[in-house]
Amino acid sequence: MTPAEIFYKEFVNEMREDNKDPNGIPYLKIYKTQTKGTTDLLKNIIGNIITNTSLWPNVKLDKWYEYFRIDCIGTLDRKHEILEVAGKVELNPHLWDLKVAVEYENIYKDWSDEVIKLAHIRCPLKVVIGYSPWDERDQKETAKLEAVADWMGRLEIYDENSNEELLIILGNRKSNKPRRRYNSFDFRGYLYNYKTKEFKRIHSDNF
Repeated sequence: MTPAEIFYKEFVNEMREDNKDPNGIPYLKIYKTQTKGTTDLLKNIIGNIITNTSLWPNVKLDKWYEYFRIDCIGTLDRKHEILEVAGKVELNPHLWDLKVAVEYENIYKDWSDEVIKLAHIRCPLKVVIGYSPWDERDQKETAKLEAVADWMGRLEIYDENSNEELLIILGNRKSNKPRRRYNSFDFRGYLYNYKTKEFKRIHSDNF
């Protein structure tokens, strides 16, 4: 499995409808009723994935700086490599590699902005988490992904030889039609192919 596939698998395993927060509230109830609560919940889950997976040993979650104004980033601290030289030239030792960058968007029409933002960031794994109205998945979701893929390809910094991974995870949100409800997150993962300029869905049989 690639890092993107592993991230998606871990995310879906952690974000289960019947899991409960420390107050005993099921995740699905939080997801449906608390925007801020859902944001906090997802940030905790993303942080746990970044710091606990074997993909990135020694990678830490940078909570305080929000470099690049990205919601969550995982960095590998390498300052031990430059301590001697830093001391000689009288600089504090700052050396780290960005390994994973994750953006989360509440507004279901705005996750494309996060994709374009991360497309400008150099990083091995970039993840955008957003939503689609639960009764507008499948063909409508595919059309949205095709549009975003086209927009990415128009960027001046686009590199068809990139070996970075861009993962989009889209879950259910309420319908635009009244009194229609959903009972599952149904988070679907889509991995971008820089050669073909298209998103392909990650299916569970890949795991």
